Amino acid sequence: MATTFVPGYGAAITINTEDYTIYANVLGMSMTKQTPRKPTFGAQSSKVISGQQSWSMSLSGHIAAEGPIANLLAAADSEAPVAYTVQIGELSGDTDAGSFAGQLVISGLEISADAEGEWDWSASAEIDGPNPFTPPTP
Repeated sequence: MATTFVPGYGAAITINTEDYTIYANVLGMSMTKQTPRKPTFGAQSSKVISGQQSWSMSLSGHIAAEGPIANLLAAADSEAPVAYTVQIGELSGDTDAGSFAGQLVISGLEISADAEGEWDWSASAEIDGPNPFTPPTP
């Protein structure tokens, strides 16, 4: 069986219905889980309880005259969670590896530039609730 690795450029990202695919160049998703320890009688070692998950997202990219500053600020200013989708690979393509979708809250936003480069942005977000994954359909 051949393995089809998904290249990093194969992604589609939307936040608050705005397409960030053209502006973003780095994306990360992180999950942590509460794992409290539970001592029990008659056992020399404690047990671990599988607790709640917390998901976060980080992304960054470049700024163009066409965007995404206004969209980023609107999403960051929103008092309610906004919708997001992250497609891994090309939709219905050879590198389609599924997608994540849900609600998030922008928790941090940075805009920066240097004289030898471009204007850049980076954002961090907390996922509100679960981070459902939809596997690709054959």
